[in-house]
Amino acid sequence: MKALKSLYVILFATLLAACATPQERAARAIERHGPYCEGLGYSRGTESFINCVRQEQARVEYLVNSYQQPVQVKVKK
Repeated sequence: MKALKSLYVILFATLLAACATPQERAARAIERHGPYCEGLGYSRGTESFINCVRQEQARVEYLVNSYQQPVQVKVKK
């Protein structure tokens, strides 16, 4: 029973650490994708730069999620 309580505490702490505010998520997106957008010629702080970061983030998320889909293979008998 004590091990189960410890497991719940660890699970709760992990979930709590994964929480982030919208500002933190935006800062992380700019940190990750900002250099790419600057390389394309967008200046930091402009609306076009923010749009570039959002589009790049969406593209990367799409690619990551599409690779996680299970592949069904039909075998002929």
